[in-house]
Amino acid sequence: MLIDKTFTKIASVLIILFVFVVSTFAQKTNIRIAFVGNSITAGVYGYGLIDEHVSYATQFSELLEEYVDKLETFNAGISGCTLTKNTNSSIWAQSKFQNALSWAPEVCLIALGTNDSKPSRLEVVKNDFFNDYQDMIDQFRSFNQNVTIIACLPPPIFEGHPYSSSDPHSDDILSNFTIPLIDSIAKVNNLMVVDFHTPFKDSIKYFDDQLHPNKAGHKKMANILFDRFIEEGLVDTGSTAATINYDKSIDQMSIYPNPVNNSCTVNIPDNIMGTIAITVFDQNGAPIISCNNIIEKKYVLNVSNLLEGFYIITIQSDDQVITDKLIIVK
Repeated sequence: MLIDKTFTKIASVLIILFVFVVSTFAQKTNIRIAFVGNSITAGVYGYGLIDEHVSYATQFSELLEEYVDKLETFNAGISGCTLTKNTNSSIWAQSKFQNALSWAPEVCLIALGTNDSKPSRLEVVKNDFFNDYQDMIDQFRSFNQNVTIIACLPPPIFEGHPYSSSDPHSDDILSNFTIPLIDSIAKVNNLMVVDFHTPFKDSIKYFDDQLHPNKAGHKKMANILFDRFIEEGLVDTGSTAATINYDKSIDQMSIYPNPVNNSCTVNIPDNIMGTIAITVFDQNGAPIISCNNIIEKKYVLNVSNLLEGFYIITIQSDDQVITDKLIIVK
């Protein structure tokens, strides 16, 4: 049974609005979905085997075809590619990625970050990942200002995979740097996030080569993605969809970039009123940075004197306190 709904859900300080528009015309508008990713999106399913029909992107599309008329998909998954530009295998240099941009999709899923998460690329991730991700979003919006961007957190990387033995993909880098940056960019741009990392964290059985999902893994990823579309009200099972639109209004703090080296911008929600203070606490709960009487809604915070590690940052007004995690990298 299809669910046709537009609703507002309030949970804590987060307000999420999902709007699904259904066409009343017999001839429906095509929905174009682009999948931008690496070998996993391309359909690699272990030890060099590749089949686009195995890919979670294809299997998700097949699930969606039951509910969406005139669905068109573009698989821009390219093996070995990074999201960051300053590498020898950047997706930005690939014609398939440029074709995905000019195709002007209505929905774009970005599933990148695995190949960025290597020791040799850690500094590039720290310095460039956030800005390059933002540029990718801006580029897709320049071709279609109404595009719905969906950010995907990459699956876990298990130790012992047979690729790049001198510079192996690292789940520590993925978990501690790349994924927090994706979360940060999603907050800033009000993006829907699909988590392919947490559900597989203790499920190595889905990864025959410890890096790429096997056939069962791809199927599970497709179902995770489809369930997110259902959960967020992006699939109408009552009639054929004309457009898919995800609009998320955030009444929570966002910090970007995060992780950060020298300075970051703290976005203060509109519902935080009155006298505003920002405080950064260390892991022992001791305040180490205090900024008072703030009037800007986008406050630039200098953290260059902090040591690398995890901190807690709070925004406090006359009657409200909201918190988030701040990650300092050097």
